[in-house]
Amino acid sequence: MWKVGSWFLSVLLVYFFSIPANALTDNECVIEGLISKDYPKGEDYLLEKVEVLVDQGEDVNCLNEEGFKSTAVTLSIHFKFDRLLRFLLEHGGDPNMEGFALSTPLRLAITNSREDAVEILIDHGAKAQVGKKWRSKHPVYSAASGGNKKILSLILSMNPNLSLFGDDVYTRMLETYVVRHNDRGLLRKYIDLGGYISKRGFENICKEKNTSELVEEYIQYFYSRKMIDVKVSDCN
Repeated sequence: MWKVGSWFLSVLLVYFFSIPANALTDNECVIEGLISKDYPKGEDYLLEKVEVLVDQGEDVNCLNEEGFKSTAVTLSIHFKFDRLLRFLLEHGGDPNMEGFALSTPLRLAITNSREDAVEILIDHGAKAQVGKKWRSKHPVYSAASGGNKKILSLILSMNPNLSLFGDDVYTRMLETYVVRHNDRGLLRKYIDLGGYISKRGFENICKEKNTSELVEEYIQYFYSRKMIDVKVSDCN
């Protein structure tokens, strides 16, 4: 009798510890799972289903710990479901929640050139600086390196403190990316926010065509800080 009881207990313990953690803690990401599975059915279908799940109290911020650590918000961005994204954010979705490799919904929207999604996230509280990021993960750097002028303008409109970048390879590249847009207003905004400016940057734009306004902006910057003696004729 003791041997039978011991055998039964051993089987029970093996079964218990083989059950997935989310089955025991009821932490399955219902909304995220629905979007991941049924995205081919379209945004209208998902929006209707998600509205019901939200009314039932399902967690809109549940983080799927497997794979790329997605949430309902990040999947909405990935699949270009902007109405669903807006709905989630209006019902408690976190626009600053970090997922895979410290990436935020804002950075995901930037790297995928999702202009509308960037605007929606900003309107719902997304921050230009969240947590401790590698330079390459910073939303400003992501926007500049992506080459999308509208997105870069949107991110700079959030007034991030660019002086926090310091002086490293990423700040020098950031300057190059901003200058490539050949937009004086964009460059001025970048400077006003503490963006890195260098003599090398000035020399580089002198080599390009149609950059007279940018040259003047650089000269104004240098003169105002009495840093170096440069003039427009230096570019001739």
